[in-house]
Amino acid sequence: MTTTVSAAPPSAPTAAHRRQYRRVFLLVFTVAMCGKLIDGYVQAVGPGLAMATRQLDMTALWQGLVGAGALIGCFVGSPLFGWLTDRYGRKPLVVFTMAAYLVGCLAQLWVTSPGQLLAVRLFIGLVIGAEYVVTSPMVAEFAPAARRGTLLASLQFGWYVGFIVAYVIGYLVAEAAPGAWRWPFAGAAVLAALGLVLALRLPESPAWLAGKGRRTEAADLIARRIGPAYDLAAFAPESAPTDAAAPRRSGWRLLLGREYRSRTVFVCVFWACSVLPYFAIGTFAPRVLSSLGLGNGLAASVATSVLAVVGSAVGVLLVDRTGRRPLVLFTFWVSGAALAVIGLWSGAPLAVVVICFLVFSFFNAAQGVLPGVYPKELFPAEVRASASGIGSAVSRAAAAAGTFLLPMAMDRIGVPATMVLAAAILVLGAVVSHVMAPETRGKSLAGASTAGRGATAPASASDL
Repeated sequence: MTTTVSAAPPSAPTAAHRRQYRRVFLLVFTVAMCGKLIDGYVQAVGPGLAMATRQLDMTALWQGLVGAGALIGCFVGSPLFGWLTDRYGRKPLVVFTMAAYLVGCLAQLWVTSPGQLLAVRLFIGLVIGAEYVVTSPMVAEFAPAARRGTLLASLQFGWYVGFIVAYVIGYLVAEAAPGAWRWPFAGAAVLAALGLVLALRLPESPAWLAGKGRRTEAADLIARRIGPAYDLAAFAPESAPTDAAAPRRSGWRLLLGREYRSRTVFVCVFWACSVLPYFAIGTFAPRVLSSLGLGNGLAASVATSVLAVVGSAVGVLLVDRTGRRPLVLFTFWVSGAALAVIGLWSGAPLAVVVICFLVFSFFNAAQGVLPGVYPKELFPAEVRASASGIGSAVSRAAAAAGTFLLPMAMDRIGVPATMVLAAAILVLGAVVSHVMAPETRGKSLAGASTAGRGATAPASASDL
């Protein structure tokens, strides 16, 4: 016998119900923000790596491996945990992620060799891959449509905040005492402990439950945690109408099928082109900047990282105002042009080099909020985490390759030629985005994730 969830419209939300919803959403958003802060923090290895290189006597090969270790782990972790998240639910994977972050961050306090440090960084990379695909989809599935882009972009801003905090701490303490480089590496354990405590209180995503055909359970969860004034349509307008209805095909068959293939390709290419130059140059920023004549490269890299935080904040402000497509196109072209000037203008005045590097850092960071938005909007709940996992894996593979190869490229072909190659990658991203980037601003989550169509009515919790 089929149980059909009532389609009767709920009564208007009361002030108490709105407060209850906001408390639930704040909990979801806070856990997701903890994850993004940790993610940014643990990937800011520049200052600590510079000191660890001397104390652990690391060769250029080991530097590249350790610098890329988290990215390599992320390449494996993102698709694996994306699949697990779509199969077993959002909450269990969030709890696992925070617990694993806590273990991995603390383990860095006891490493005594390059091999041990690489092993821990690979494990942390696996966890980063899990975080990328589980927390943001939850935010997307609870967020009001009109503010969804800003809220998702804010998580990416949190990534930059975590990155710069780690960079500043590393710059201040990495050389304070022998072994002090371990402290910045392990500092994110505090955030991981907080995130774990809060994650245990999370509800499951109603959209995920409904996508699995468990609509009655999803409706009961909404009534219990948010209030009877809200119905399932506010959180899962894209799902099947009954508990007995078979879920749509999912996984690789949906992502690589005719309906979503172009979106999958777009997400992978734009994300990879966006992050490859940032991670490669950012990881070795002290060396890159000193090679360009900026004296104390470590201090200059901290300054550019601070500007990146400002650029990310601007991206957050613009994503729901200008839209996704104009933002991705403009930032790709400007950041690519800035690196091209550095690479092609031999003997450029120091002021020009500084300005161009700051322009790259600012606009690349403004664009950096979009990987937190596009993959969550362009795919339905059944494969939302898997799509994020595939995009993250491809982008991290590209970033890992760039980070691993950059020290050797600077040694063999020089810094200017290396900057030209980075600029070419950004130009590729601009061209692909011009051809394939859709606009999802103002659309419901169901409309944005429906390939070839797109309802503009804010069907996803817009009145919450």
